[in-house]
Amino acid sequence: MKIGIITFQNSHNYGAFFQQYALKKIIERKGHSIEVINYKSLRYLILEFITMLIRDPISKLKLLYSNHNALMNYGKLITNKKNLFRNQYDLLIYGSDEIWNLNRISLGKNDFYFGNTYEEQKTSQISYAASFGHTKKVSFKHKRILEHLKLFEALSVRDDNSKEILKTQLDLDSEIHLDPVLIYDFEDELSGFSNKDLKLFNNNIVVYGKIISKNFIKRIKLFAKNNKKKIISLGFYNGWADKNLISINPFLFLSIFKCSSYIFTDMFHGLQISLLFRKNFFLLNNPEKKEKIRFLENKLSLKYINDSYPISFENMNEGSSSFIIGSLDQLKEKSLSYLFTHIK
Repeated sequence: MKIGIITFQNSHNYGAFFQQYALKKIIERKGHSIEVINYKSLRYLILEFITMLIRDPISKLKLLYSNHNALMNYGKLITNKKNLFRNQYDLLIYGSDEIWNLNRISLGKNDFYFGNTYEEQKTSQISYAASFGHTKKVSFKHKRILEHLKLFEALSVRDDNSKEILKTQLDLDSEIHLDPVLIYDFEDELSGFSNKDLKLFNNNIVVYGKIISKNFIKRIKLFAKNNKKKIISLGFYNGWADKNLISINPFLFLSIFKCSSYIFTDMFHGLQISLLFRKNFFLLNNPEKKEKIRFLENKLSLKYINDSYPISFENMNEGSSSFIIGSLDQLKEKSLSYLFTHIK
């Protein structure tokens, strides 16, 4: 079966890379031919670059010149969505990630991500762990974009908010499934790093996210001092950390996560990777990210820390707890079952 994936590809973001890589590998293991479709509108390319320069130029420019996206073997970049497919796939999978986020300026409410392929004969379509991100309301004007989703054979989302939007706006049922990062093991990819390679990174504190709250910074540094740990910032430049590793091999990135003692993150994929490796982690309260995490927060009884109180082990999440492991195993089984039920 030849399958195309539509997601945020070729992105200067580790989380976006890991989710598409994981989904591709999971499906390839079943013997299917799969391609991540390398489409971005000109609007997307321009606004992506501008946003990168505004929000975190040091981190993003370094990632821009990294080569981790080369591991995906993308085809030629296409900027015109019309006549893109020409019935060359047996199935299109939309997701994962925030491809339905109507508030994301760079997307420009592009119906491409909602299933408009401009084909005479429609290719079969499903979604997997797709998300509306922080979109809460859909205007009457933009509801027509969502109408394409009615032609999907099955709908899978990764959060409660997305499930609610599909039900209230289109009266469509959907299932909530795990992000691909949590249904792939990355064992082969991590096997290339020896204990010697990771010696400098063992038993440190990893920070993943751009942390600007002075109170958070003060409390994380105090926690590190009290526990005699060094702070390594991954993927983002945090000048207060002991070491910043922004543009590194993505699987070294994962290996450093895996061999750390504690994780501090306010990022969606920071949470996914912490859970994948069963780490002790602290979730930093970030209102912009909470909607993405709410499903797992409720399912796994996760705790947040805020910048008003000292950091203690009482508000640490233990990824190795039997409750979290058991809950994730059930969700993983359900997620894989959905995928392979619809991939014949």
